[in-house]
Amino acid sequence: MLDAAVRDRTAGVLPTPAPDGPSLDETKSSDKFKAARDRERVVVAERKVKFHRVGFHYTSAVTTVLVTEVSGTASRATVRFDETGTLFLASDATGPSDVPEQYRIHATATFLRTGHGWVLDEVLPDDGPFGLPFSMVDPRLPSDTAGRP
Repeated sequence: MLDAAVRDRTAGVLPTPAPDGPSLDETKSSDKFKAARDRERVVVAERKVKFHRVGFHYTSAVTTVLVTEVSGTASRATVRFDETGTLFLASDATGPSDVPEQYRIHATATFLRTGHGWVLDEVLPDDGPFGLPFSMVDPRLPSDTAGRP
């Protein structure tokens, strides 16, 4: 579930996400998570437009999720994980870049037990909003940050 959520988010930076990639089943996420993801999608879409206006776009992306710790109770679980990613860039002027962008973030996901099983409730970067990949917006930031690069 976590891997699919991260891959869905990363796919948002691409012009055309891969049709066969994993996707998070909407019934496996809370309303809180969905609202944060909807806000994030708007910000990332604005970033893509600005990026494209200056002649750049991402051509593909690779992400990996490594779970480092799981803890919890019968109704709430916390999963700490490392996300590493590589974003492949292209310029309208020079074509694909030989140097991909790479990132690594430490994050914590919270899952809640509901009548429908476990649902993803929140994903927060451990180090705050600084140094996050293009595709990610810290949901703790106020909504007036939309549109900032």
